[in-house]
Amino acid sequence: MPTDLSIVIVNHNTRDMLQLCLENVFSKVQGVSFEVFVVDNASHEDSTVMVAKKFPRVNLIQNKENLGFAIANNIALEQCSGEFVLLLNPDCFLLDSFGKQELEFMKQNPSVGVLGTKLLNNDGSLQHSCRSFPNYFSPLFGRTGLFTKLFPNNSQSKKYLLSGSSHSEVRDVDWVIGACMIVRKSLLDEIGLLDPYFFLFCDDLDLCYRTKKAGYRVVYHPRTKAIHLIGTSTGQVKLKSVILHHKSMYYFFKKHYSLPVIVKPVVWLGMGLNVSYYLLAGLASKIRGVFLQSYAE
Repeated sequence: MPTDLSIVIVNHNTRDMLQLCLENVFSKVQGVSFEVFVVDNASHEDSTVMVAKKFPRVNLIQNKENLGFAIANNIALEQCSGEFVLLLNPDCFLLDSFGKQELEFMKQNPSVGVLGTKLLNNDGSLQHSCRSFPNYFSPLFGRTGLFTKLFPNNSQSKKYLLSGSSHSEVRDVDWVIGACMIVRKSLLDEIGLLDPYFFLFCDDLDLCYRTKKAGYRVVYHPRTKAIHLIGTSTGQVKLKSVILHHKSMYYFFKKHYSLPVIVKPVVWLGMGLNVSYYLLAGLASKIRGVFLQSYAE
């Protein structure tokens, strides 16, 4: 019999979190046949040893170098036999039984190409896991954008993050965060796999954009919930992550939008402002740490 669901997890130096994630998968996925792929992007720890020893059912793929998130996913996607694919981050944990209701929804709605889940922070608060397509200024108004940090209730952030909209109803959206995202395998056969030029970030945005362009729907499905520990799989917000996000966003603009001359400097200005913000925030944190240590002594 064909497999109902293929689950793909890309790992890079998150061994302990990966183990918890896999334990969660085998506990929560119920009512469907499934296979699991773990693609290790040249981790320095013994993640692969742990997977091979503790999870013999997992199809383990070991890359000799860090090929990036999109390429690593694609290596597994080319081997998947499931009718549907769950792309899952190793720092994401399903809260309820998973599989049967989600796949039934997809089967009953063949126009749906991508199904996004409701993501929550560790304290149960909402993550903005469905969003509008970005405009050229969106990098400044994203979850970690400078203006979102300084002016959290501004209209641009609300529009991009859909923070003023209901997150309790099933509805069509522009795109969903790929930390826990179900994709119809036949859709990937039609429009292609993840774009390999996205080393990290925005591959989900690009996939959803191509999905809608091909005439399929992207749906936010809040009945399915998962805890997403943002920052574990990429490290806490780091300058490298900020830079990679801006580079990926610029590539998305270049690929799908007609770019006015002003766009490139706007994107790089946004990156400069965000980088400066995190540099200053990091410096302030270090100064505070030194002060507290001196005070304690």
